Amino acid sequence: SQSPESVSGQVSGADLDLVEEAARELVLSRGAFRADQFALQGNYNCHYFHTATELLEQTADTGGIDGFADFIGSAGTFGGMAARLREANPATYCCAVEPSTAAVLSE
Repeated sequence: SQSPESVSGQVSGADLDLVEEAARELVLSRGAFRADQFALQGNYNCHYFHTATELLEQTADTGGIDGFADFIGSAGTFGGMAARLREANPATYCCAVEPSTAAVLSE
């Protein structure tokens, strides 16, 4: 369900708080594991050690990667990829993008 103060069809911070609360309750009540991409280092690590490394290997014979743009969600993909790509080539241009209708970073 959506928070009473939220606009129908849009996700608010209050809505995300409700989701977080429900997820924590499920973990506690069922003894479940939660793959929390916002809190666990594995999110960043998988993109640093695997995704970026695979792309660097696949582009090695064509000069590598000059730039990387990513939409930000939990920032694990962007953080891991940007760190590894810049480690391989400090001149790699990395940027986060967002639609103007869902501006979070630029506000």
